[in-house]
Amino acid sequence: MLAQKLQDAPKMAIRIRESECDNCGACIEVCPVSAIEPPDGKTGPQTCRVVWERCTECVGYHAGPRCAEMCPLECIESDPEHLENRDVLRRKWHARAKEMRFE
Repeated sequence: MLAQKLQDAPKMAIRIRESECDNCGACIEVCPVSAIEPPDGKTGPQTCRVVWERCTECVGYHAGPRCAEMCPLECIESDPEHLENRDVLRRKWHARAKEMRFE
C-alpha cells in the first residue's frame, strides 16, 4: 500500500502528482495541519497542492501521512526536493499546533 511505503520511506515532505489529481478534496479534509490547499482557480497549479513548509507528514497525529492513505487515486508521494528528518517534522508540528490555536 502507498501509505505504508511513505511511512517507511526516508522522511520528506509530501507532494501531489498534479497530472493525476482530480481535486476530490479528500486530502484537504484529513490534513491535521491544513498543509493542503485547493486550487485557486486562477493562477498556479489547477489541482490541490501541499504547502511543504507546513506539512509534518502527520507526525504528532498519525502513524503516517493521512492524505496518502485517503487519496482514492494514490497520487500523493514523497517529495525528494524537501528532505526532512523526524526531528524537523516534529518541530514543524509543534510550531503549527501553536499557530492553529490562534487561527
